[in-house]
Amino acid sequence: MIEIKNTNDIIARLGFFRNKRNLSAREVSLRMGYSESWYYRVESGEIDLKLSTLFELAELFEIPLEQLFYYNIEKYEEDKELLSLIKTMDKNDKDAICNFIKIKK
Repeated sequence: MIEIKNTNDIIARLGFFRNKRNLSAREVSLRMGYSESWYYRVESGEIDLKLSTLFELAELFEIPLEQLFYYNIEKYEEDKELLSLIKTMDKNDKDAICNFIKIKK
């Protein structure tokens, strides 16, 4: 489920992932081929980004694009692993898991 309420959520995530990769705004700007102040303006909300630019930033931050939009970025890896396991199950196993979860609620 995606719970992005506005562009500020995405901008905050860009800052989160930039910091997680230990990159300065200046370094991101230069790596992307823009002026030194470009990324500062991105994180301040002055620049509307194209989807292609978001793809480039996700690649620079070494994350899948979907992680920029994921409702809880702290749980992304854990949820991704669980989802990949569920995808390998047959319908009976999935039904059993759903029933188990309903009982645990």
